[in-house]
Amino acid sequence: MTTFVRRFDLPMDGAIVPMLSPDDKDSYENLKKCKKDIAYSVVLKRHNNPSFQRMVERMIRDLWENQEQFDSEAMHREYVKLQIGWVYETTVPSVPATRIHKAIEWIRGLIFNSKIIAPSGFDTGMEALIDLLESCTVQLVTKPLDFAHCDQDEREEFLELLKPYYADQLGEDAMRAYEGI
Repeated sequence: MTTFVRRFDLPMDGAIVPMLSPDDKDSYENLKKCKKDIAYSVVLKRHNNPSFQRMVERMIRDLWENQEQFDSEAMHREYVKLQIGWVYETTVPSVPATRIHKAIEWIRGLIFNSKIIAPSGFDTGMEALIDLLESCTVQLVTKPLDFAHCDQDEREEFLELLKPYYADQLGEDAMRAYEGI
């Protein structure tokens, strides 16, 4: 349940106390549903700025229109997010993770079991194999960039990452053409 509130300061016992008030009728109804004497956790996010969103979308569209590498606009958008570092790491195995982890445990057991006599260079090769198997489970995933999954603060962070890439691809003058940047 998304509830929009606005801060106002209220004088109370000689001190100014910040308060939150519903910003629209639906938010008022949502707050009325809250039970008295129960604590609620609130994640503070700024409401999206539609004109800022349109500007960021236009910049991404400019990059799309001035490239020939991708046929799909969606794939190009993902490429741009990868290029500017709008990503996080996640474990997404290409085979079941349990199989990978069992293989890693087996190999470590071979390497560290003193009863096994291995040919020279075996330990080095097996360590390389362990590194390979461990790296296969980690992938970079782009963060979402849309109204449903991203607030205004995150969108401004995205713009700060996008500016240097945009200027590198289309030039400083093209970037300066956007007012307020």
